[in-house]
Amino acid sequence: GKVVIVTGSSNGIGRGTAVLFAKHGAKVTITGRNPASLEETKTQCLQAGAKHDDILELIGEITDESFNEKLISSTVQKWGKLDVLVNNAGGGVSVANFGK
Repeated sequence: GKVVIVTGSSNGIGRGTAVLFAKHGAKVTITGRNPASLEETKTQCLQAGAKHDDILELIGEITDESFNEKLISSTVQKWGKLDVLVNNAGGGVSVANFGK
């Protein structure tokens, strides 16, 4: 019954984490930049036992502050709370963007 956001859930560790939470009955917001990969994560969550209404899929860039606000507000609006945030999104750091 927990409500979880898993960033970077379109593949790898993030996908596996989202599927595991779904398997154990959590309501999961999955997010990433690649719609096709994120759809595969959703499919795997459903195969693990999640209901369609227990998965919220949001496409976006986690480094965009407005997307972060949408991610949190959409999750809370849908389920009324947020219990767990798995900050799994990765990315390279360049000297030009250091500290942003």
